[in-house]
Parts: sequence; C-alpha cells; structure tokens
Amino acid sequence: MRRGLLVLLGVALAGYLVDLGGSSIWDANEAFYVETPREMLQRGDFISPTFHYQPRLNKPVLSYWIVAGFYKVFGVSVGVQRFPVALGAVTMIIAALLLAYAAGNLEAGLWGATGLAVAPGLVIFGRRIFIDIYISMFMAMTLTFFALAERYPSRRRLFLLLMYACVGLGVLTKGPVAAAL
Repeated sequence: MRRGLLVLLGVALAGYLVDLGGSSIWDANEAFYVETPREMLQRGDFISPTFHYQPRLNKPVLSYWIVAGFYKVFGVSVGVQRFPVALGAVTMIIAALLLAYAAGNLEAGLWGATGLAVAPGLVIFGRRIFIDIYISMFMAMTLTFFALAERYPSRRRLFLLLMYACVGLGVLTKGPVAAAL
C-alpha cells in the first residue's frame, strides 16, 4: 500500500515540474511577477521594484527576489519564471507528508500529500506565477516545523528556529511589513 502511494505521489509531483514553459504568459498578474524581477536584474536595483520601469511598490519584494535569483542562475524564460512557484507547491505537499509523519502516521501523510498534490486549485496555482503560493508554503512549513519540534524534543531548538524563520519569510511575502517595503 505504501509503495503504491509513493508511486502515485511521485507521479502527481512530476506534474508540477513538467513542461512549465509550455504555455506563454497570458495573465496580467503573471506579467507583473515575471517582468518586475527581470527589470531588477537589468537595472541592478533589487530594492525598488518597477514594472515597465515605473515604481511597483504595492507588492512584497521577496517574491521578486526569488524569481530574480532563478533568472540569474538559469536565465530568463517562461519555464524558469514558473519553476520557483512549482517548487513552492511541491514544498507544501512535502510539508503535508512531514506533518502526518510528525504525528506518527506515515500512511496518513502519504494519503494527505497525494490528495493535496492532485487538488485542482493547487495544480493550477502551482503551475502559474502567483506569489500567494509562497505565503501558503511558509505557513505550511511553520506548522510542520512546530510539529517536528514537539515530536523530536532533542532537536526542538533547531525545528523552532526553522519555524521562526518560516514565520518571518511568510511575513515578508505577504504581511504588513512587506506592504511597507
């Protein structure tokens, strides 16, 4: 049973990473999140985001930095633009698996992770450029690290530090501090 669930989960996860560049940018929101990091790299300014070289200060800068980092390493393309978001979705699925594992039920984790992996909403958001995936990912990781800290007291400090880092990064992707940036 577990082996079958692992195979099913693997197939579902592959769907997030295959052919990310197969369709062009067609949504206005996607355009904001791909052009702004490209302009950051071109201008060498990672503090003041712009869109069509006009200030774009209404969104948190961390999401732009993530995409800009991938641009820097892999070059600018539609597939590279969508890859960090797909990784965010995959991280959420892995967090679901680890959360059930921390509760002592690996099989429930496999079922939960597989169910989340095939959820239509996550598949859609995980294959397009929507920065909301980052706040969801950091929240899932926060909960997972908290559960792991409770499950493994000998590593509690490490898991709590990771949990607090995820809280902070989550705030920088969507919170009031990010809005002020």
